[in-house]
Amino acid sequence: MRNKTILILCIALLTGCEKITDINQQILFQVEYMNAAWGPQHHVRLVDSSGIVTSYDLPVIWNHPNSNGYISLFKMNENIVQTGEIDCTINKNILKKYFNKLDEAEKGDISDPEHRMYDAGITIYSGFLYDSHKEMYKQVFIRQVGDMYIENESNDANDIYNWMITICDKK
Repeated sequence: MRNKTILILCIALLTGCEKITDINQQILFQVEYMNAAWGPQHHVRLVDSSGIVTSYDLPVIWNHPNSNGYISLFKMNENIVQTGEIDCTINKNILKKYFNKLDEAEKGDISDPEHRMYDAGITIYSGFLYDSHKEMYKQVFIRQVGDMYIENESNDANDIYNWMITICDKK
C-alpha cells in the first residue's frame, strides 16, 4: 500500500509540471465506455491539464464519482495510475477553451434518460472541476450515449461534447 501511495504521488507531481498555469488541477475531461453484453468491456480516456490523453482497458480497480458527483483527489490519482501510453496530445489553447466552458455546462439541465439501443453499452462524456478546499473533483456531466441517452442541455455542454468526440481522431 505504501509503494502504491508513493507511486500515485510521484505521477501526480511529474504529470502536473507541464499543466496550463491557470488551470489548477490535473484531470480535465474523461470519456468512459462500459458494456457487459458481449463480455466485460471498460475503456476510459483521460485528458490532463497538460493536454496529454491517456487511456486504459479493463482496469483492476476503477473509482467512480459518488452519488453527488464527487471523487477524491486520492481516488482520481488511483485511476490515473492505471492509464497506459499516450494516445495523443491536445493543443493547450484548445484545451483551455473547452475547459473554460465547464462552469456554464455544470449549470445545464439534464434530460430524462431515453432508451435508444440494445447491447451497445454506454459512453459517458464528462469534465471535472477541482475543489481544492475539499480536495475533490466534481464531475460535470456532458452526455451519455448508447443504450440510454442522457444529455446536458446547455450550449456549452453541447460544444464540449462535439469537441470530445474528435479527441485523438486519426482522420
